[in-house]
Amino acid sequence: MNIEQQFRRPTAAETEVILRLLSATFPGKKEIADQLRSARVRRIDEEGSLEFQVDSAVQAAKVERLIPVEAEAPDTDGILVHFLLHVLDGLAAELEVYKDDLTPITRMPRADELDVSVLGK
Repeated sequence: MNIEQQFRRPTAAETEVILRLLSATFPGKKEIADQLRSARVRRIDEEGSLEFQVDSAVQAAKVERLIPVEAEAPDTDGILVHFLLHVLDGLAAELEVYKDDLTPITRMPRADELDVSVLGK
């Protein structure tokens, strides 16, 4: 299993996905970006979902939704892989990654392949 016990700095690929999500405009974006700039992560499932550990001194974001932004791109079989940014109590909590049909992800989409959308728009 690829579940991690310890928090660490995000990899270059993980950082690129986070930055791609933050390329969208949504309520609370500035605070979320500030939080994620110094956040540590740990992988929490086989798909590559990440739990964030943010500095307790950061400002909470005033988001309108639990998931203010998401992105998607097809896997090699054409089935969409989703990336959802979860915010709890104003703090970035998790980057959820899953494939529509729940089969294993064959090739993780690159950040530049992601179609980003702000929920509620």
